[in-house]
Amino acid sequence: MGFLFVTGVIGMHIYQATQYDRTPSPFAWVGSASILLNAVVFFIWLGYFIALKWARSDQRDNQIAVFTEIAVSAARDAWVARMDEESERQVAESRAAHQRVLLADARRAEASALEAELLAIELELRRTFDPSIPTPAAQPYGVSHRGAEVWVAHWMQWLGEPDAVVTKFVGDGGIDVESKRYIAQVKNYSGSVSVAEVREFAGVASVDGRVPLFFTSGIYTAGALEFAERARLALLVYDVVDGTLSGVNVAGQAIRQAGL
Repeated sequence: MGFLFVTGVIGMHIYQATQYDRTPSPFAWVGSASILLNAVVFFIWLGYFIALKWARSDQRDNQIAVFTEIAVSAARDAWVARMDEESERQVAESRAAHQRVLLADARRAEASALEAELLAIELELRRTFDPSIPTPAAQPYGVSHRGAEVWVAHWMQWLGEPDAVVTKFVGDGGIDVESKRYIAQVKNYSGSVSVAEVREFAGVASVDGRVPLFFTSGIYTAGALEFAERARLALLVYDVVDGTLSGVNVAGQAIRQAGL
């Protein structure tokens, strides 16, 4: 750079000196050539400087892109790791909750089994009849309404009420069979016993003072079952052809198992 500066200054002086002397001189060409050479070298150097700047700018952009990619990759890896940790935590919590549910179910099952065992013991202690004695005989040809009442009376006797008999009165509020402690209504048909019929008999029992029992060869409606549960009225279903008797609700099942 210093050499170019010096040659350029000398060339300028030679060119200016030759301008005052109008006679052709070889020094004028030397000065002009020196100035032209310096101009060419200057523009070459300027182009090199600009290219160098661009190269450094590209290098810096590349470095920034690399650093940005590294930062983004690190952030992505951190996010993935955090998501994996969260997923593992959720899986662990789900497994723990599942284990708690299984443990609770097992405890409930144990409690239910124990309750059933205690109930069976209690029913056995409360049993008022001898299960070895044959139950009332089946009626393969069916029975009339009166025959059904007699058959139910025999079942009540077998269940522990030896004084159970068929009533002989009309207009007694639907009492078909009675004993000292119980009154029973018998519906010998294949239809459904409505809640109104069960409610009406419960009202009769509340006035009479004895424990009501309801027998039918048909079925009970959902409303009748719901009311009987609230009123603690035993519902039973019989089949004279097969000679069977079964409890429909809790009170009816307890009577069938433990007796009256």
